[in-house]
Amino acid sequence: MKQFFLWFFIGINILIVNNLQAQELEIEQRLLRDTVKTGEHFRYILKVSYPIDTELFFPDSADTKAYKPLLFIDKVYAPTVTQDSISTDSVTYKFACLFETDSVQEIRLPIYIFKDGDTLIADTEPILLYLAPSLKKPIDKAAQVQLIENMEWRKLPSQFNYPYLVLTIFGVIILIGVILWAFGDNFQRTYRLKRLRRQYDRFMSEYDEIIASEKDISITEHGLSIWKAYLEDIKNQPFTSYTSKEIAQIIPNEELNISLKNIDRAIYGNLFDEKTDEALKTLKNYASRIYDDKIKEIKDAR
Repeated sequence: MKQFFLWFFIGINILIVNNLQAQELEIEQRLLRDTVKTGEHFRYILKVSYPIDTELFFPDSADTKAYKPLLFIDKVYAPTVTQDSISTDSVTYKFACLFETDSVQEIRLPIYIFKDGDTLIADTEPILLYLAPSLKKPIDKAAQVQLIENMEWRKLPSQFNYPYLVLTIFGVIILIGVILWAFGDNFQRTYRLKRLRRQYDRFMSEYDEIIASEKDISITEHGLSIWKAYLEDIKNQPFTSYTSKEIAQIIPNEELNISLKNIDRAIYGNLFDEKTDEALKTLKNYASRIYDDKIKEIKDAR
């Protein structure tokens, strides 16, 4: 009994729709091109005239079932035109034909009618679309190229991956930047300490040779010069251009000042004795003290 009422209801709706379609709707449809290739775009125009009191809708982009086997691309509506209580709507669809084995496709779009609270469907008459073959000529099997098996290894020229190189360089730069940001102070401190140590060792090696040598004006003057140059690097002051008197004013150290006077007496008066050796050793000890002070200053600067 339930099946009877279901089929009865469907039949009534079909009769209503067909009656509406016959009495109220005037449908026109056409293809701008009736032959297309697979994947090629084409336009289909649907035009409907209906009484002004009738409300109808065309399939939209979401109604994919209405377009099968076509692929919806776009649609353009024309303004409604009303004359003598008859309205006319027109819409131009753009479709693409997907891969199909049949050379002829039927296009039949539904028109939705809203009447008395119900939505009725009126189908258009089928319009034929022809699919043009992709191959203009059939393949001649006799003319096919015979493939020859070749297992010989052939080395292809490699291409340099420049984008990868750019990314690698960029990544290395970022990594170096992060390391310097995180550990830059430690690296700089370590570098300065090693540089000071090498500088101190070179100075001591050369200065010890002068102390151990037989003294004369040239050797003593050279010892004083390299001592001033070492102080200049450590203290960042122009000691090489200072006289012994000017150094005594800058460095208030009685023992150091006396030693500088004894060295000047040896150089300018050609008077060499025990005091000359002791004066050179005093200068060496002072250089060691300022080296230790500089090392402590760098290590404490955190």
